Amino acid sequence: MTDAKKEYKKRRILQMVKFYGAATFTLITMRLISKAIRVRKYVPTMFQLNYKPPPFSQRSEAMSALTFASAASIGTFSTLVFGLCWASDVSTAREFVLKTREFMGLPQTSDTDTSMDEETARLTKQLQDLLSSDKDE
Repeated sequence: MTDAKKEYKKRRILQMVKFYGAATFTLITMRLISKAIRVRKYVPTMFQLNYKPPPFSQRSEAMSALTFASAASIGTFSTLVFGLCWASDVSTAREFVLKTREFMGLPQTSDTDTSMDEETARLTKQLQDLLSSDKDE
């Protein structure tokens, strides 16, 4: 095998691992959410009142709900992104820009426009001078 084929295979394996890692994270999160919902279900015993749920901490319930919702949305979104990147063979942000431009029919440019206006250049120079003066002292 040539070096290009080995590099391509290595790259595809890395994309696959990212996708399956995100999918595993999502599945584990969903399983934990399901278990948390099942545990919170109130089933009274023989002599307990069925209209009065046991006391609980609203703060901990809210934090738990926020954590589970955040983890579920991050896991689902990352699975979607890594799956699309794996399917379209994109590994870096630069490749994503090039593929998107190609898809939209825009011309490919190899260089980026890094020019700054006067005010931005002046502010950048002041920040660099400030940071370099801190290192000298």
